[in-house]
Amino acid sequence: MLDATQSWTPYFGGLSGRGPAGEALLAALEWRERFPEALELTRPTRVLALTPAAAEKLRALPQLQPRGCFRHLDLGEPCLFDVVRMDLPGLRLDRDTRQEESRVADWPATDFLATTSGVLDVREVDRCSIRRAGRVLGMSFPSMLPLPIPDRARYVAGEQVLHIEAKQLLFRLGVFSPRFTLVCE
Repeated sequence: MLDATQSWTPYFGGLSGRGPAGEALLAALEWRERFPEALELTRPTRVLALTPAAAEKLRALPQLQPRGCFRHLDLGEPCLFDVVRMDLPGLRLDRDTRQEESRVADWPATDFLATTSGVLDVREVDRCSIRRAGRVLGMSFPSMLPLPIPDRARYVAGEQVLHIEAKQLLFRLGVFSPRFTLVCE
C-alpha cells in the first residue's frame, strides 16, 4: 500500500485560476495546526503521516488510533492512523445558512449566517460559488465568483460563515445594486 502512496495527495476541484475553497480551508487549518477541525472537515477513514514530526502531533489526537509505522525507502518511516468514527452534524452552505445584506464603510455587503450548528464538509464547500448580479434600470448582469474561504470548519447557529463585499465603485455610488446568491452544484 505504501508503494502506491505519493509524497503528496492530488486534489481536484475549484474554479480556474484559483484553488477550491475547501482545499484552501484545509491548508489553513493544517498551517494553524488545528488538526481536530481538519479531521472533522474531511471526515477521513485513515490518515497517513509522512514525517516523524507530523506523526508525533497526530498521536496526541484522541480521534486517531495508531495502526503502525512502516519503513519505506523513499518516504522514511510513515505512520498510518485509523480514525475513530465521528458522528458530526453537517453544515451545508446552501441549506443551513441565511443571507443578510448590509453596508460596510459605504460598500454593499452580504453575510451568510449559520442557521444550525455543525461542521462544514470539504466536498460540499468545493461545489459552491457565488453569483453576483448587478442590477441597473431593471436589468441584471450576473457573474460567477469563487467562494470566499471560510475561516474555520465548525460553526454555531447565528455565526457568520461567509462575508462578501462589492468593492467596485459602481456599487458604492449606487449606479448598480449588487445581489449575491450562493450556488452549490
